[in-house]
Amino acid sequence: MLVGDEGGEKVFLRLPNLSPVVKLARQAGFLFCTQETLYRREASPSSPSITAKFIRPSMTPDEYPIFRLYNECVPSEVKSEYALTFDQWSDAMEACGSGAQQGIYESKSCVRGWVRVGYGKRAANRLEIMVHPEEEPAVWDDLLSWSLQQGRPMTPFLSLVPDYQSTLAWVLEKKGFIPKRFPSPKMKVLKVEILQLKSIYDEKGPNRGVKVSAVLRAYCNNKDQTYRREYRERLTRYPIAPTSFPNETLVNASLSGALKKMFSDDRLLKCLAH
Repeated sequence: MLVGDEGGEKVFLRLPNLSPVVKLARQAGFLFCTQETLYRREASPSSPSITAKFIRPSMTPDEYPIFRLYNECVPSEVKSEYALTFDQWSDAMEACGSGAQQGIYESKSCVRGWVRVGYGKRAANRLEIMVHPEEEPAVWDDLLSWSLQQGRPMTPFLSLVPDYQSTLAWVLEKKGFIPKRFPSPKMKVLKVEILQLKSIYDEKGPNRGVKVSAVLRAYCNNKDQTYRREYRERLTRYPIAPTSFPNETLVNASLSGALKKMFSDDRLLKCLAH
C-alpha cells in the first residue's frame, strides 16, 4: 500500500547515524531533516520532588496554541521539511505508546511551554519538551520536574533531543539523563602539503631564464588503509625578460603539474575510493 493512496503527503524515517540504510534512503529520495541525540534516565526507586508549580494538564483547546509554540521553537529549515501547516503538524505527531500525559506552561496569556510523556506496558517513558525561546531556563526545569512525576513508575525515561534544542540537553543532563554515544564513522582524509614551491632566476649563459619547482606530499587515511607519496614538477623557460620574474604563470603551471601527477596516482585513488 502506498502512502499517497491513503492521503499521506510525507514519510519520515529515523535511522542511527551509522545505519547502512542511510545511503539507500537518500537514493530513494529521502532528505535530511534533523539530527537527534537519545538521552536516557534510569528508573529511580524514589520519585523526584515536585518543583513545578505552574504546569497544568493540557486540554483539547490547547492544540492550536501548541502548534503556534512549535512555530516559535523550531528552525524554519526544519519546519519546511517536517510540517508547515497545522494539519501537517498534527498528522506528523508521533504516537507515543498506549497512553500520554501532556502539561502546559502559560505566560502572557499564551502557551509558552509544553511537555508530553508517553508510556506503554513494556516500554520506557518517552519525554518531549518545547519552550518558547524567550523564556528562562527555569521553565525547562519546571516542565521536566512535572514530566518525571508522570508515566509509569519504576520505568526509565527516554528523550530524543534535536540538535537545535541545546537547552533541553543541558537541563536533561542536570536531572541525571545520559546521552547515548554512537561511534563516529571514520572519515576519508586527504591531506596535501606544499613542501616546496620555488622560483629561481638563472643568469648563466647567453639567455636569462627561470627555473620553477613544486613538490607536494599527499597523505590519505581511509578506515584501515593509509597511503603517502611525494609528487614533483620542474619547469624551465628560456629566454625570459627580467621584469617577468618570478613568472607567476610558470609557478602556477608547475603546481598544476604536481597536482595532475597526484590525482593520476592509481594507489592514491584506490585509497580514497576504499
